[in-house]
Amino acid sequence: MDLAKGNMGAANVLTQLCGENAFTSLDSLRKYNITGSLIWCLYKDVCKQNLQKMINVLENCENGNITPAILTHAITNYGDGLDISRY
Repeated sequence: MDLAKGNMGAANVLTQLCGENAFTSLDSLRKYNITGSLIWCLYKDVCKQNLQKMINVLENCENGNITPAILTHAITNYGDGLDISRY
């Protein structure tokens, strides 16, 4: 719940992630300081409410295929600069 920062949308996404057994994704969120409303924006605006896409995007960030700067820009700009169809 610390990651959600009181944001119910983020809490919902985090609950779904735990159901998917995607603890690596939770670690990535912590590592890149994606908390609260930023989690919701990543899920809703960047990944178009597709949990698997969100997991894939975070994995690609971990693998170096997406830079943290590109990910942050996409989150704060409604998905701009990140073509999620590749993931």
